[in-house]
Amino acid sequence: MATRLATDIALVGTVRGSVRRVRNLLLEGWEEMSWLLFAISVVFYTLSQKAQHTGDTSKNKYKQPLQVAPGNWYYKLFSLKYKERFPLSGSLLIAFTDAYHAWQLGFKVFFSVAIVTYRPLLGWGDALIYFFLFGVVFTIAYRK
Repeated sequence: MATRLATDIALVGTVRGSVRRVRNLLLEGWEEMSWLLFAISVVFYTLSQKAQHTGDTSKNKYKQPLQVAPGNWYYKLFSLKYKERFPLSGSLLIAFTDAYHAWQLGFKVFFSVAIVTYRPLLGWGDALIYFFLFGVVFTIAYRK
C-alpha cells in the first residue's frame, strides 16, 4: 500500500513537471512579443471603431425586414429585440455578422494574449509606454 502511494505521488509530480515544461515551451519567446501583440490589438480596435461609425451593425445579425423577436427564453436571455438571421447570429456567433464585431474579436484575442505574455520592463514606466504606443498606433491606423 505504501509503495503504491509513493508511486502515485511520484506520478503526480511527474505530470505537474511535464505540464510546467509544456507551458514554458509554449510561452518561450512570447515575452518579447507583448509589445507587438498590444500594437496589433490596437490596430484591430481602431478598425472596429471605423467600422462602427461607418456601417449598420444590425443588417446581417437580424432577419430583414426586421421581425419582432419571439418571447421564448433564448431571446429573453440575450435581450434580443428582433428575430435572428441565422441561429446564434445575435449572440455567440456575432463576430461573423459584420466587420465591427469581427474586428472586436481580433482586438480581444490579441489584447488577451498580450496581457498573458506581458513581462515588465520599466515597472510603472511601462504604463506610459503603452499609453504612448496606443495613441501612436491608433492615430496612424485611423488615418488610413
